[in-house]
Amino acid sequence: MEISRVSDTRWSCQAKQFNALWNRMEIVCEVLNEVIDNDSNSSRVTEATGYLLQIDRRFLRYLSVLRHVLTKAKFASDMLQNPSNDLTHAVDLIGTLKEEIIDCRTRKSCQEFWEAAETIADKLCLPETSRPKRKVAPPAVLSAYHVESNIQQHTTDGFDVFVQNVFEVIDKIDGELNRRFSDKNLTIMKGISSLCPTSKTFLEPGPLTDFSRLFKANTDILNSKLITFKHLLDRKSLEQRPGSLLQLHTYLEELKEVFFELERISLVACALPVSSAECERNFSSMRLIKNDLRSDEDIEEEKEKEEEEGTEEEADEEETEEEAEEEETEEL
Repeated sequence: MEISRVSDTRWSCQAKQFNALWNRMEIVCEVLNEVIDNDSNSSRVTEATGYLLQIDRRFLRYLSVLRHVLTKAKFASDMLQNPSNDLTHAVDLIGTLKEEIIDCRTRKSCQEFWEAAETIADKLCLPETSRPKRKVAPPAVLSAYHVESNIQQHTTDGFDVFVQNVFEVIDKIDGELNRRFSDKNLTIMKGISSLCPTSKTFLEPGPLTDFSRLFKANTDILNSKLITFKHLLDRKSLEQRPGSLLQLHTYLEELKEVFFELERISLVACALPVSSAECERNFSSMRLIKNDLRSDEDIEEEKEKEEEEGTEEEADEEETEEEAEEEETEEL
């Protein structure tokens, strides 16, 4: 088994590694024990011992939670980055992801995570914790007093503590989802989808009106012109109708005097990136063309041109100096 490098930004990479580790936990432990017993490299033995000490029941419990949550996030991320995906479906998918994340914030779900981890831990005979923890001594200020309560000692075992920690993780993920996919962002996504001719919500007044209000458009004029524009498109054949958002804007540009607000909103939709996926695809494509080797070649070509231009300038200066000297000798 080979585990690739975990990315800090991509949920898909993290979900793959968590699932690979979860499904092959028994093999991982066997390989680590094999390295500890038979490997002659001391650094590898030390590293394997450190990894093995971190695998206990507590580790498996939180691995079960993160594996489940990141798998849900990976599926949503793949669907959102699909170029053929409709934005209306993307909005529904985001709502479904939020509901699934919130469903994990129950004691019943935590009990399922706990039992799944305990099943694997019993099979591997893992201890509750592999690393003994040093007892924290009370401060020196309280040395002359009789202290009954625990000071700077936090229990890390028990189902209640596990539930509390899972709830904190779910709350942070839910807060991040609400920040990235706020009501304003969802309104923009629905508005852009209502301007795509291939969408099921094409030219629906509800999402289009909410979208136009964000950019201070005259909604009364826009709604009145929508009916006229729909009748205009109905008279066109399928081949003459615009097939994309860009074609719709090009078509509206010719009728700008009549459908001014609609043309303005379509221009905003064309220029507004919904997510960074399209930008990342453009940079990835540019990276294939403008690679490091080609960049080095371009730099070398520029240096050669600069050197050639410098030699030409020096030759011109020498010619002008020789001509000036000849003129002085002729005058003398």
